[in-house]
Amino acid sequence: MDNKGSNGEWEGQNRKDSADHLVVLIHGLHGTRHDFDVLADILRCGDGPKGGVLVHIVTANERCTTDGVDPGARRVQREILELLSRHSGLRTLSLIGHSLGGIYARRTAYLLGEEGILCTRIRPAVFATIASPHLGAGAPPGRPLRFIVRVGARLLSRFSKTVRDLTMNDVSKGGREPPLLVQLADDAHVSSLEKFRAHLLWANTVGDLQCPWWTSSISRPGVQPVRKPVVGSRFVQRQERPALGFGRGNPPEEQKGQKRRRTKIDPYVQWSWKIIHSLERLPWVRFDVVGLSPVNLFSHEIIVGKKAAFFRATDIQHHIASSILGVLSTLDGENVEQINITPSQKGR
Repeated sequence: MDNKGSNGEWEGQNRKDSADHLVVLIHGLHGTRHDFDVLADILRCGDGPKGGVLVHIVTANERCTTDGVDPGARRVQREILELLSRHSGLRTLSLIGHSLGGIYARRTAYLLGEEGILCTRIRPAVFATIASPHLGAGAPPGRPLRFIVRVGARLLSRFSKTVRDLTMNDVSKGGREPPLLVQLADDAHVSSLEKFRAHLLWANTVGDLQCPWWTSSISRPGVQPVRKPVVGSRFVQRQERPALGFGRGNPPEEQKGQKRRRTKIDPYVQWSWKIIHSLERLPWVRFDVVGLSPVNLFSHEIIVGKKAAFFRATDIQHHIASSILGVLSTLDGENVEQINITPSQKGR
């Protein structure tokens, strides 16, 4: 029997009304609810927590992902608030974003915190991104094709506010405000993410044309991905490297005792460093995904089982699901204070 509801909700091991854990799946640019059909089915059927899981695929952003990150995140926020008002027994919230959905999730976590929802009405559990452009979309600093990619990004950004956001071409006139991606890495936004129990990310090492490894893994220049899968898994290798952050304060090029370069620095490089510096405060568990596509072209879609009619489910979707459910299982039996959602809290 198909347990999928018309509104994108999936029943877990228990009835939806009795579920303790809410898992929200957020698709990316030009995506639909069907992008997560495979992963949602695995989550629904997996060996999850005793409290039961309600898996919800966001539908509010279908056919409207080009108007910018902030409007999309606010639609996700409203959809989550509506869910919480209908399902009073939910105790934990997990945000899972693919591609642009991961950026939506970062902004949504902040908005929910501003509403007073996180840690009061519901407890943050898992924050996970799958092939999401945390450092923006484009070529990394120092690459030969970087100039060409940047010019192409500027042309595309004329037609889409979201593309301007992701390529950091959204600087206000006069430079009074930094790009949105930099704003999403400020103390207030990162503090909202710190409330989650687990921080997971998956990054394709090859074959991801939309979101290369360096940006989806939040990696500094010079750090290389794992190229061989771990024994016992066909695709996934945990990235065993220490946190590369520098704590609160200034990025390394501005630390005391270092001379500032007199040469002009690309603003994109400076912004990327600020984002890395802030996001590395979080205890990320990184997973490198190796060789999903034989022709190295469709890794961005295969990693979540998108276009399931063409690509069968792989080990990676099972790995993502088991990682999420594993964290939720550790939360069974823990109490969280609940409050009622008033009409004024149902989003703007």
